Amino acid sequence: TIAPAECAQPSDCPASDSPCDTSTCRDGRCGFSPRATGEACSGNLMCDAAGQCVACVGAGDCDATLVCHA
Repeated sequence: TIAPAECAQPSDCPASDSPCDTSTCRDGRCGFSPRATGEACSGNLMCDAAGQCVACVGAGDCDATLVCHA
């Protein structure tokens, strides 16, 4: 038997606990995808390629007194 679809569009799916994930609906199944690298996620933080909310994703994101270890 075929399972019923969970969703028809991303708004039918629950939100992620991570500010760097976005809800998806693919082939009737809910899921999550990481938001774009560099998108703001909380205050002065930004999303990295792994879907984590971090202080920087490259050296250009830090001032001269800080080093980015992304």
